[in-house]
Amino acid sequence: MANVHRIGDYQNNGQGGNYYQMGNQESQLNMGRLQQMRVPFITSGNRYQGDPRKETFPQMLKLNLCPSLKLFSFTIFIILLNVLIFVSMCTQGINKQGQLLEIRIDVLDEFGANNAQKIQQKYQLWRLFTAMFLHLNFIHILFNSVSAFILVSVMEYTYGTLYVIIIYILSGIGGNLFTDMFSSVIIISAGASTSLMGMLALFVSYMVLNWKSLEFTGQLRCMFVCITTIIIIWVFLLSSGFSTKSGVDNFGHLGGFITGLLAGICIPKPFQQTDYEMKAKFISGGLLAFFLGLMLILFYTVVKL
Repeated sequence: MANVHRIGDYQNNGQGGNYYQMGNQESQLNMGRLQQMRVPFITSGNRYQGDPRKETFPQMLKLNLCPSLKLFSFTIFIILLNVLIFVSMCTQGINKQGQLLEIRIDVLDEFGANNAQKIQQKYQLWRLFTAMFLHLNFIHILFNSVSAFILVSVMEYTYGTLYVIIIYILSGIGGNLFTDMFSSVIIISAGASTSLMGMLALFVSYMVLNWKSLEFTGQLRCMFVCITTIIIIWVFLLSSGFSTKSGVDNFGHLGGFITGLLAGICIPKPFQQTDYEMKAKFISGGLLAFFLGLMLILFYTVVKL
């Protein structure tokens, strides 16, 4: 007969649930190592330690969507900054014939949207940076804010604030430059999606950089590979499956993902340092410099606007 337990059976002397310490000693040891390695989306910084039956709805949302979120963090800062800039743009001009709170093109351009023609002909390179903080309409900033709550908070817990800031900015710049490479007409683009794709790519980077460190997980690494494969397929489908008339910056997403993938391998410190990790960092660093440098050179020598 099966040995069935209730959740309450795992309470310790009535002091709250010990829900995460189930299994044999080896399983608990491996889980402890995973927690120490801070594997993205697998482990989290804050876990509910009380009786699960007393967990509130807000606690459930936080634990399932952004368990590592902290009030004083880069995640909260970047979301508030994006919202403040969006509100400022709304006060300057809204397209009443467009979508909900859709910002006028001239206002976006004035605030520093990604404009390939001005970047190439007037050398306004700062637009590659400022464009990642601008959004086109209410739905745009809402979707990106929710994504930032989930992706940036998880990666900030895993990598630390400094690494996340660097890779977030690099991914945004790389994605915007990749968009400009394929601008056959004058196109204004904006949004944090390029940077958020870089945050998503960090999960793949983590698996590559710490592959040998995860050997103790055994078959669990296969699950990591499956998740990584799904992420890659999803990104490529997103970048090629939509029409260019849909308003989705597919090239920006792909460029941000590639930049974040390479930066996520060469910049953060691996959990252990062997020849494998050092070679991975060296190769990815060279590829990142080549990727960004080649795009910049081709944009100013080959791309005609």
